[in-house]
Formats: sequence, C-alpha cells, structure tokens
Amino acid sequence: TISGATGAMRGVLPFYRTYGSNIGDYLLLFHSNGNAYVVTNSNFTPTLLGSYGTDSGMVRGGVFNNMAFFGNGLAANTMQKFDGATMGNLGGTPPDAKFFSVFAKRIFATGTEAAPSTVYYTDVDTSETWNTGTNFINVDIGDGTVCTGFSPNNNFLEVFKEYTLHGVNFQYDNSFNVSVPLVQPIMNGSSGCI
Repeated sequence: TISGATGAMRGVLPFYRTYGSNIGDYLLLFHSNGNAYVVTNSNFTPTLLGSYGTDSGMVRGGVFNNMAFFGNGLAANTMQKFDGATMGNLGGTPPDAKFFSVFAKRIFATGTEAAPSTVYYTDVDTSETWNTGTNFINVDIGDGTVCTGFSPNNNFLEVFKEYTLHGVNFQYDNSFNVSVPLVQPIMNGSSGCI
C-alpha cells in the first residue's frame, strides 16, 4: 500500500544494480498520481522517489548500464533514470516513446505520436546519446500501422507492428565494433501485436 495514494498503479519495473554504490534489488512502482516509488529487500514500505511527470497510462522502461530508465510516452514528460539512489531526467533528448528494449548495446524506443512507425536508438554503450535526427529506423513506414513493441531474439530485435513482425539486426566489423542497426524484411506478414 502506498500511503496517501489513491487510484491505479501505472507500472512496475524490477532493477538489480550490479556494481558501484547502492548494489542490490529495487522494485520501482509507478502510480497514477504521477509519482515513482521504490521498494527494496530491506524496506518493503514504498518510498517516494519523485515525480515521473503527468499521468498518461502505462509507464514502461528497462535496465541498461547499471541504471533503470522509464517513461510513459507523454511529450510533457521527460524520460527518467534511477541509479539506486536518486531519480533524474535521462539526458540526450530521448524521444517521447511508449515502448523500450535493450539490444546490441543500445536502448531502442518506439511508439511516439509524431512518428509511429519509427524506431529510435542510442549510440553504442550509452543511454544518454540519442541523436534522434540520425539514430532511427523507419519500419515499413506508410503501411498504415504503428510500432507496438519489441522482443530481443538471439541476434536480432523483433519489432512488432499491429499486423506484421519485422527484424532489426546488426553486424560486426573486424575489430568487433557493432554496426548501425539494419532493418530486415518482414519476418511475418500475418501476425503482429495490437
């Protein structure tokens, strides 16, 4: 029970911090009051972290480079990060996305109202360098449907649209540097995710 909070929960995100200070298990809770809370193994009472922004449905996120990140896709809300101690804005002007995944040493994001068939991604090994003017892939743009989610699968990232399934892949150079992600042809033209 979150003291003094009424209304619905908007999401739950488990986070295990593996190195540095504040190592341990965290469970982030997002409430319809616009606030984020945390529960730990040693404190089962939800502790207020701060505001994630205006309530607008589900809050989603992931874990990358020993840090949790999350957002709800609302343009008025900046994506947030949590390092086991404090919450703050995720840097690098991330997109106003609804769905996230970690793949190929990058964060992938989609579900923006302005570009519903576009998948954005960070630079390699960073969560706060988005370059949304160059780091994006249009997935079957113009087919009349939007991107609705991700699922990492071996060496490619499955990108779901409403009625189709696509893949994003990458290559290595001779020094094992990861290439720019490349979109694959439709992997399944008869199923998707609404």
